[in-house]
Amino acid sequence: MSARLQQAGRLLAEAWRSGEKIDSLGGLRPNSRHEAYVVQEAMATSIGLEIAGWKVGAATPAILAERGLDAPIPGPIYEPRVHASPAEIPASEFPDANLEAEFAFRTLEALPPRTDPYGLPELAEIVVAHAAFDLTQSRFSAAPHELLEIADSGNSGGAVIGPEVPDWRNRNLVLAAVDLRIDGGQPVETHSGRRRRDPLAVMAWLVNSLGQRGICLDEGSYVLTGSVTDPQPLAPGTGAVARFEGTGIVRVSVGGKK
Repeated sequence: MSARLQQAGRLLAEAWRSGEKIDSLGGLRPNSRHEAYVVQEAMATSIGLEIAGWKVGAATPAILAERGLDAPIPGPIYEPRVHASPAEIPASEFPDANLEAEFAFRTLEALPPRTDPYGLPELAEIVVAHAAFDLTQSRFSAAPHELLEIADSGNSGGAVIGPEVPDWRNRNLVLAAVDLRIDGGQPVETHSGRRRRDPLAVMAWLVNSLGQRGICLDEGSYVLTGSVTDPQPLAPGTGAVARFEGTGIVRVSVGGKK
């Protein structure tokens, strides 16, 4: 690993810990997706905490096309910032988080790298589906380029894990409605059409992508598979409730004043 990319990872890790924003990585910035992954891994090493799971951004055909991306954007989620619903999270850790409602999977066994890709039928037998919130957070002061977003743990902030989805293998999660409201306000529009994708297909992409990087997905890991609602700001002193059709409720609030 080059000293340049290691230094970039250390700077992002410090911003993750402190909450301070970075204007730019300047000459340290990655120049390819491969280099962005190297920075992401250097950031994780510098943070030094257990990775409890992964999030996948830009996961749907519509968003990939809108952003001109050839693949989704993954990022690790660290153990201290994965919470069970109902959750009250500290504003100090999430000063400017955005919230997305989505489906997550929890692995029932480890998924190590291998030559043959993991397929959907196989994965369906070794994961459990959950309703969840993805709490996204950038370490940059302005919207970053995709390579900086990848380097920055995929804009990972944290997660709130809600109830298991009953009989999920026999449900169409692509069409499932989600009623998300911030502070009891109007419902946030649920995505549909090309802005949705089979969550299990997203899970398969993530597992196989990690395998190509030599990364094992540990037993008990969570994988957040992409938002089914538009991102919503979750400022200190506010709360969100999402009702997932046929599943249950996920709740989160941010401590502190608005």
